Amino acid sequence: FFYEVCPLRAQTHNQKPPKSTAHSKIMLNFFFPPPTERTAEVIAAETVTQSFMNTACFVEMFRGTDVTRREPMEFIFYRNLLMMKNRCPQYLHYHFSEDGSKLECFFMLVPNFDAHFTLYEKVINGGIPEFILRFGFTSIARLVKCSDWMDAFEAETMVGRPRYYVLQRMIVEKSLQGKGIGSKYLNEALKKADQEQLPVFLGTHEMRNVTFYTRLGFVLKNEKTYVCADDPSYNYPTYVMIREPKAV
Repeated sequence: FFYEVCPLRAQTHNQKPPKSTAHSKIMLNFFFPPPTERTAEVIAAETVTQSFMNTACFVEMFRGTDVTRREPMEFIFYRNLLMMKNRCPQYLHYHFSEDGSKLECFFMLVPNFDAHFTLYEKVINGGIPEFILRFGFTSIARLVKCSDWMDAFEAETMVGRPRYYVLQRMIVEKSLQGKGIGSKYLNEALKKADQEQLPVFLGTHEMRNVTFYTRLGFVLKNEKTYVCADDPSYNYPTYVMIREPKAV
């Protein structure tokens, strides 16, 4: 659904989120039991949420505070990861610490010509009905609008290039940032795109990420501002980059 690859600085908005009662949560958990095992998908959803908590697009979608954003973001990320695991796990890149207790780095490198989901899969396996019951319709409407806008921006940027990879949701554990961990794992994964002589597309919302990915061979190709019609204070920039394949 999203292409953002690194967290933004915190942003503050005063709009109060909707509240759900303890009783409704009990009922929802009865009909839709949350995961109980600490699987890779659960850990990744929590870690990605923490990293993207104050990323502009999620601040706009899930308006409120860090606390109120956490649960819907973890839900969306977890369901998306499950869909990818069941259909094409080879595109999920988990890198845990040696003892397996900490997710050091995670990203998705997905070919645009594979991993396509039907509308049924997106709605049912993606947990859209449950999401609406838990968090309301407004957030999912914003999510769909943002996703459609980003898809159109991607298509505009990659016109005439039918086959390419998309880098999504790259994160590095905070204590390991700046130590070359992300570059190490990503460069290794990018070898597959080089072997197939395919470009790699990514989108981000912060210029400092553009600087980081430039060092890895990505080139800034386009920039647009996502306009929030009901509240311009939520507008945010989006930068798209492309890495051309290296000779092998």
